[in-house]
Amino acid sequence: MTQTIEFVRCDVKDVEILQAVSVETFTDTFGSENDPQHLEDYLKQSYGREKLIQELERPDSFFFFIKSNEEIAGYLKLNVGAAQTEPMEGNTLELERIYIRSAYQGTGLGKRLLEKTLEIAQEQRMDQVWLGVWEENHHAIRFYQRFGFVQTGAHSFFMGEDEQVDWIMTKTL
Repeated sequence: MTQTIEFVRCDVKDVEILQAVSVETFTDTFGSENDPQHLEDYLKQSYGREKLIQELERPDSFFFFIKSNEEIAGYLKLNVGAAQTEPMEGNTLELERIYIRSAYQGTGLGKRLLEKTLEIAQEQRMDQVWLGVWEENHHAIRFYQRFGFVQTGAHSFFMGEDEQVDWIMTKTL
């Protein structure tokens, strides 16, 4: 069966499905590595309906679903300008979130989302793309390295009271 891939820009009307996919993919990715109460608190704080609506309405944030055969398989969130989670030097685009649902992992869709990110960065004439990735997520780190991302820094990420370290990885375009 041929796989049809489609990118769909999300807006406020998509908030419920975005919330569901966000909670599902974050839990699948990090749930077993974190205290359940910290995880629950984080999900409420970061993926609450009102918070997602604010993010969707921000003109310098962009959400895209990736669909496989018309089913939502994952999503990404990109930020430019003041929407970036950290101030960065130069003309940069932040890849804040990139998630593929478990059933679609290993099908090349993560690669397609990253290619979409780089395409948008080039269209917007960005000099660099950057992201934060948990230092213990070795699979993701190798994935980004294959695309030319290198570690350029680190920052703290809090899951409840648990301080974790995210690598800052950048790719110069």
